[in-house]
Amino acid sequence: NAMAITDRCRLALTKLEIPTAEGVVLSLSASFGVACSHENMDIDNLFRDADRALYLAKERGRNQVVRA
Repeated sequence: NAMAITDRCRLALTKLEIPTAEGVVLSLSASFGVACSHENMDIDNLFRDADRALYLAKERGRNQVVRA
């Protein structure tokens, strides 16, 4: 579920158009790392896993969601 929700957020961001004062329209993209905790995982390891997945998403070309 976390992957699907995160990907819907990513897609929603790509659909935004941000006009500037100069008349240029900017677009967005985003990369996300998703990690799920388990019974014996502490918060530091959870964030570390999510961070690794985020950087893997960037290495793979950005604008995607990667699960740890």
